[in-house]
Amino acid sequence: MLNIFFVNQWVLKKKVTSYGVTFELFDGAGLAFNPVNKFLDSLSLINRSAQTLASYGYDLLHFYTWLGTTQFKFHDLTKYDLLEYVRSQKEKNAASRSINRRLSTVLQYYHFCNGKDMAKGVYDLRQAGYYKGQYMPPNMGILPRQKVKSKTLRVKEEDTLIDPLEVEEVKKFFSSLKKYRDVAIVSIMLYCGLRSCEIINLKLQDISFFHKSLLVRGKGNKQRKVVLSPLVLETIQKYQNFERPESQTDRLFVVLKGPHRGDPMTRAGFRRLFRYRRDKIKKVKRANPHRFRHTFATNMARHGVSMLVLQELLGHSGLKMVVNYIRLSLSQITDEYDKGVAKMEKQFQT
Repeated sequence: MLNIFFVNQWVLKKKVTSYGVTFELFDGAGLAFNPVNKFLDSLSLINRSAQTLASYGYDLLHFYTWLGTTQFKFHDLTKYDLLEYVRSQKEKNAASRSINRRLSTVLQYYHFCNGKDMAKGVYDLRQAGYYKGQYMPPNMGILPRQKVKSKTLRVKEEDTLIDPLEVEEVKKFFSSLKKYRDVAIVSIMLYCGLRSCEIINLKLQDISFFHKSLLVRGKGNKQRKVVLSPLVLETIQKYQNFERPESQTDRLFVVLKGPHRGDPMTRAGFRRLFRYRRDKIKKVKRANPHRFRHTFATNMARHGVSMLVLQELLGHSGLKMVVNYIRLSLSQITDEYDKGVAKMEKQFQT
C-alpha cells in the first residue's frame, strides 16, 4: 500500500545530485516515501527545472496529507473520489488555479505509479457542451475550429483582473529603494519584464555590456535574450562596482550584509524586498513582482510594440498568454475613452 506512512507531518527536502537538483518526501518519522521520490527523480532526469520539481513535491505533500485523513486507498482512487479532495480545498478557500495544479500533479503521479490513467468511477461528471447556434461557424469563421480536448477533472478558474501599476505607484516604490541592487532588480522587472525566478537565477556571465543584452533562463529551462536599456545597464554596473561583495557564487544578485553576506539571494529574501515596502508605504500596497512584469507588458503593448516581439520578451510559447497580460488600467481606459467620446460628440453634435 502506498498510504501507510501517516505519522505526524510530511516533509519535503531538497537533494543535490550529480545530474541536478531533485526533492524527496519523508514522513513524520523521517522515512523516505519511495513512490513519490522515484517520480520526482524521474522528472529530474528529463531536465525538469528545480522550481517545477518543488511544485510537484509540495502538491504531492499536500495530497498525501489529505489522503491520510480519509479511508481512500491510493491504488483504488477514482476521479469521482478526487472530488472530495476538491471539496476539502474549497472549504479552505484554496484558489481554483492551485486546485487544478494539484489535481494535474496527482493524476500524472497516479499514471506513473500504475501505468494507466485514473478511472472515472461509477458516477461520471461531464461538462455540458456550449451551444453556439445552429450551423454557426466558430468565431464567425475568422479563426480555425479548435480541437476538442479530452475531458479531465478541473475546477473552473476565475478570470481575475490584475491592474498594472500606476505611474505614481512606480515612482513611489523606486523612491523607497536605498541600494543599487534593489534598484537594479526592480528596473529589470519594470523595463525587461522578467519573472522573479528568472531574476534570482541570473548569473554574472549572463550580462553583455557590449551587446546591451541579458541571457534569461525561463520556465522549462528555455533561454531567451532581452535588450537592456542604458538606464538598466548603468544601475547594474553601479551595483557591481560599489555594492556587490566578493563571492564564490556566480549569481548576479547576492546578500549584501549579515552572516550570509555574499551568498546567492534567496526567494524569501527577494519576496521580503517587496513585502517590507508594501507594509510600510501606503501608496505601494499593490506593488509585487508579478505586477511589475504586468506593468511592463501593458505599457509595451500600449506604446505600439507588436505582439510577436512582446511574446519573445516575456518568454511565452504562444500569443494567447501574451494577450492575457494586456489589461489596461482604468485610468488608461478613461483617457482613451475621453478622447474617443470627444471626437464622437464633435461628429454628431453639429
